[in-house]
Amino acid sequence: MKQKLWNYIKEDLKDNIFNQNILKFFINNFYETIIKGLEEDKHILFIFRVVLINNDIKTVTKLLKINNESPQIKLISYLLDAINLTLNSYSNAPIKTLIISYGIRKGKIVPTITQKEKTKSQHIYYNHKLPIALKIEDYGDIINQFGDITTISLRSKKGEIISIKQEENKNKIKFFKNSKLMYEWIDYIKDDNSLIR
Repeated sequence: MKQKLWNYIKEDLKDNIFNQNILKFFINNFYETIIKGLEEDKHILFIFRVVLINNDIKTVTKLLKINNESPQIKLISYLLDAINLTLNSYSNAPIKTLIISYGIRKGKIVPTITQKEKTKSQHIYYNHKLPIALKIEDYGDIINQFGDITTISLRSKKGEIISIKQEENKNKIKFFKNSKLMYEWIDYIKDDNSLIR
């Protein structure tokens, strides 16, 4: 029997609740049923997507290559970072479904799973790259701290500075370009160390 080029595994979330434990269970189940039985001369092409309650489908990862030696903990960590960067900074619509698209291919490969890339910790808003981070020091180079306000020079371009006022579970951020205030926003930090902008 000819094998399908692409297969899909879906997990509908109860009450649209997503957390790290649900992702771990979903990925661990994928490893147990698909990857552990994979022959040594084969590999898997892997794409992870989510469906939001407004039915938008978001592709969370680029195409990844996985073999039976790829550590699942590294994949889980990668996906958590990617989900936080892809979703929480753009939309506060809850996730209703997790989707793994995968295809089994012939040949040995070097796995392509890497940790969160610093270049992805931003999103584009009217041609400006607005930074995304959970920790103050991850935004850029700290210029000054006075009370609960921190001024940071962004590493992406000269002349871009943000000021962050930290409050309980949220950061109030002002984005300046060449000393001109361009944008203001609030990052709400959730208990699971993700954020909503």
